[in-house]
Amino acid sequence: MCEGFNILTQKISHDKKRDIFDVQIEAKKDIVNFIETVKPRKWEYRAKTLGLVLKSISDPKKRELIEKELIKPYPDKKVHYSKKYYALLKRLCEKYEYDVSDESIFNELEDALTYSDNWTGLKK
Repeated sequence: MCEGFNILTQKISHDKKRDIFDVQIEAKKDIVNFIETVKPRKWEYRAKTLGLVLKSISDPKKRELIEKELIKPYPDKKVHYSKKYYALLKRLCEKYEYDVSDESIFNELEDALTYSDNWTGLKK
């Protein structure tokens, strides 16, 4: 499958119990190509969930309140990228007055993944 998408990969493993494949892709451009072509179902919710988490950590007090409300229905961290978890997280972020539009969420992700020489958070 990866050859058909012109993606170089070193390892593809198949889980015989379930109908899933683990694909290890190393080049960033190949990862982007894979995600745009295959459109994994979980990717959208993972991306949006991560974007909301990045937005919410800007205010530690609000983030703590959100986490307290999330831990009750979702104590197991394995379900943190589900559709229901994302919906609850989005509702809580709206409650605490964060901008939760798709554009805002993906801008937050883009900012987090963009390297900047001007960032002063790292100490030399």
